[in-house]
Amino acid sequence: MLKRESLQKGVTTIEYALLASLVAIISILAIGDVGDQLVILFNAVVNAFPG
Repeated sequence: MLKRESLQKGVTTIEYALLASLVAIISILAIGDVGDQLVILFNAVVNAFPG
């Protein structure tokens, strides 16, 4: 009985680790995309000023 509980705990830990990894990857991609969009926006603002 103790072995089964330990195995279930290990499986749950792996599932949480995979979920955390997925969230981290999605966050990194989203932040990168937002950063690219900000660069485009700032360049448009700078180019709008004469001189």
